[in-house]
Amino acid sequence: MKKRPWFLTLAVCLTVLFALGCLLVFSHRPEPIINGKPESFWVNGLPANFQEIAGLGSNAVPVLLKAIERRQDPITRTYRDLWPKLPGWIQRRWPRPVDAPALRKAAAAMLSRMADHKVLIAILKNNPDPEVRLWVIMPLMQNSERPITLALIEALQDKDTRVREVAMAGLATNDRDIKPAIPALIKCLRDKVPAMRWWAVKILGSQPAGIEAALPELKRALKDPDKRVRDAATEALK
Repeated sequence: MKKRPWFLTLAVCLTVLFALGCLLVFSHRPEPIINGKPESFWVNGLPANFQEIAGLGSNAVPVLLKAIERRQDPITRTYRDLWPKLPGWIQRRWPRPVDAPALRKAAAAMLSRMADHKVLIAILKNNPDPEVRLWVIMPLMQNSERPITLALIEALQDKDTRVREVAMAGLATNDRDIKPAIPALIKCLRDKVPAMRWWAVKILGSQPAGIEAALPELKRALKDPDKRVRDAATEALK
């Protein structure tokens, strides 16, 4: 079999590299410029630059939404963990690593004050970081509008106990219509977390429709292993 000339092999390799380079260049989207600076400047500066971001006005929310999506690959995470242990002379020469969890948390805290409920509900449903979800559910607690009630009902299935408990507290708002929540609340009477069962008993027991729908489960709650749950069930069935 005749060997291919080395220069032909080199030409093929260079052509492939050139094609890949062109692909990277033309597929790269330029960063949005906000107040004269690239978007990454604002995102990576969190949480230290929160006052400057707040001053962006309507441009702040898109920046913060980008920030809560920031992730770190294993190499970047290792670099972040090693950074505090590095000698000072190295830290002065190498770039400071971005702490993605702290960045996401700071951005979520700002969004909880700046974003409308539609944005917060979308984050609550889709963001994988429980710290982010915990921040954005807080301002929804006191709003009794139906879309928010439905979002809180869905949050009862969240994997994070803290988020579920905040959702429960939000459903307990006095002027909220709990009828859409009754099936989910009945299911929560069998939750592994005692606080969730207690909340479910208290909310269901606060309205006749809830007591009627959940009567068998409320009677079962009279024998709950947690005293607070038993006491709440006793009060609800008086």
